[in-house]
Amino acid sequence: MTVLAILPGLLGALGGHLAAEGLQEEKRRRSIKVIFWAMCLVWVLVTFWQQFRAAEADLDRAAKDVWAQALATSKFLPPPPPANIERGKRQAIPRSYVVLSDNPRFAGGDAEGKPFAVGEAISFNLYYKQQGPNSVDLVECSRWLYVEGDYQAPTQKALINDFEEKLKSTQPDSNRNRLPSTLMPGDSRFFSVSAAGEKGTIRVITQTDLDNFKIGTEVIFVITQLRYKDAGTEHHLRRCMYLQPPAAPPGIWHFCDGFTHSD
Repeated sequence: MTVLAILPGLLGALGGHLAAEGLQEEKRRRSIKVIFWAMCLVWVLVTFWQQFRAAEADLDRAAKDVWAQALATSKFLPPPPPANIERGKRQAIPRSYVVLSDNPRFAGGDAEGKPFAVGEAISFNLYYKQQGPNSVDLVECSRWLYVEGDYQAPTQKALINDFEEKLKSTQPDSNRNRLPSTLMPGDSRFFSVSAAGEKGTIRVITQTDLDNFKIGTEVIFVITQLRYKDAGTEHHLRRCMYLQPPAAPPGIWHFCDGFTHSD
């Protein structure tokens, strides 16, 4: 297109050059030729400048059209995820738990860990702790201590059913405590559980109890459930255990056949 644009200027200069050849005066002929070729040179320079400006305008207009089309069709790709995060997957939040720190500890006497004695309560302390990177919110602690004539499977099942019915009850119960508190990482606490006597009292040990504990005709069961929240989700620590004869500290504890699944 540039060649076509300067062609008229070249033809005009060539025509003026040829026309000047017919003049007789050498000085005038030379001046006319210089004027026509100078005009041709100016024409060529102006033509090149116009073509350059037109090309710049076309390029700017094309770039704007491309950007407008890209914005209209949303073809921009989202920024890539960090290298350590897989695309399309959420990072899993690590769990924290409430766990028992130890077996139930004898606590009926004036000092923890002493053997049973006549006139003292049938009582135990259970220690629990937070485990994991997050704090947990305690909701409720439920526990019950049973004294039964054996540890066979039907007895275990009946006690677990009884405890689950107690959990459903809405009546106030000293063995069910609300615990609106928080356990920070590494925190540890304990709660106590005692055998119930008549009319809401705590059962105390008799000599007959001591003899029966030793030979296994009376067996102690401890069933507990701790409700807590980790990252707003409720979970449960559950445990059912019975004490093997002769029921002497620190005691040999066994899990029941049920109520041992925590979540």
